[in-house]
Amino acid sequence: MLLNVAMDIDETRRANICALEKTAGSPRAAADAVEMTYAQYLNYRNGAKEAKTGKIRGMRKETAWRFEDAFKKPR
Repeated sequence: MLLNVAMDIDETRRANICALEKTAGSPRAAADAVEMTYAQYLNYRNGAKEAKTGKIRGMRKETAWRFEDAFKKPR
């Protein structure tokens, strides 16, 4: 997992998702591992924007834990 003080927590979590995706072999395999639809997975990985505000949505710690648990990584 990545840790970089120049990144905010959501950026770090998205970078970690990309690293896990490489472990899985493909975006679809990563989505399957986390038991998400492909679209949901891509929204988390890419930091989908909020429709009303245009701001990138954050990721809750519970969602990050879901990724960590699926790939057997420490929380």
